[in-house]
Amino acid sequence: MATIIHRRPAPARGAEPARGPGASLDALTPLGYASAVAAFGFLVFGLRPLADLGGTQLWNWGGVAEIVFNTLRNAAIVGLPAALEWGVPGARRVTPWLMRGTVLLALEQLAQPLLSAAQEFVSTQLEPNSQPFAYDTPLSLALGILRLSLNLLAIGGAWALADGLFDAGSRPRRGIVGGVVIAGMAVSAYAYLPLYGLWPGAQTPWPIDTPVFWMNLVGIAMGFLEIALWYVVGTRLVAGLAFRLRPRLGWGLGAVAGAASLAVRFAVPLMTLGQVQDPLAGQAVYVLATGLWIVLWVAFAAGLGRAREHHAGRVRLTRLYVRNPVS
Repeated sequence: MATIIHRRPAPARGAEPARGPGASLDALTPLGYASAVAAFGFLVFGLRPLADLGGTQLWNWGGVAEIVFNTLRNAAIVGLPAALEWGVPGARRVTPWLMRGTVLLALEQLAQPLLSAAQEFVSTQLEPNSQPFAYDTPLSLALGILRLSLNLLAIGGAWALADGLFDAGSRPRRGIVGGVVIAGMAVSAYAYLPLYGLWPGAQTPWPIDTPVFWMNLVGIAMGFLEIALWYVVGTRLVAGLAFRLRPRLGWGLGAVAGAASLAVRFAVPLMTLGQVQDPLAGQAVYVLATGLWIVLWVAFAAGLGRAREHHAGRVRLTRLYVRNPVS
């Protein structure tokens, strides 16, 4: 016979957080392998034009750099799920929303060339006399709806990334996030809405009783929603470094990508308002807008999003029951 004569709080630790990236391809699931293979395919297909340029002495190095940079950017987006799984072993369990966000963004990138090919086939073979983006035929209307579906993938991906960063521990105050979003959306609306004729006193270039007006109106609304979500994502990426989340390398690179994203999304509408036509400024914005995806890929591979494992490994108090036999 036994009885409880004492109980006390005792430390219980979770699993030790992983260090560094996944360390091997064993961390990849079939989804991660599919993402890696698709990214490699994008890389090979995107660099294929370099084989048609002849000897290197004939190359236009500016054009070559643009091809390489765009190819790396597209491959990085498609490979985001693989990078996340490599950097965060068990990412589907540890960071489910980050995983969903990377998958949605990868799917959107994969679907873009397919939609462009379909658009070209319709405009050159099936309906050569129709005006592009007029939505005056069933096929063109169907392609327009598919294009809006891709926008939905982009919106869902950005939304999921924002939620995933919050779950991983990057939780800036709502006032800070809201202030960045309001400021960014005010600048974007002031710069872009007059271009679409959606400003008080302006006349829209599309007749209101046509599919063109309503399709473009929906597309503009979805575009602004995506912009707002990326302001949230950029702010939370930067906040991860401010909160000193670990691993420092992953969150530091994520902060660089987030700062570049915020800079681009503020700079483009401001340049539009100021009618800036400086080639150097345009090239700087292009480099930031393209390079941030490459940096984000490296950040995920370096463990961005693993802060939740560190929280799971913190000490917590539990009751320990000590049983001794009755004397």
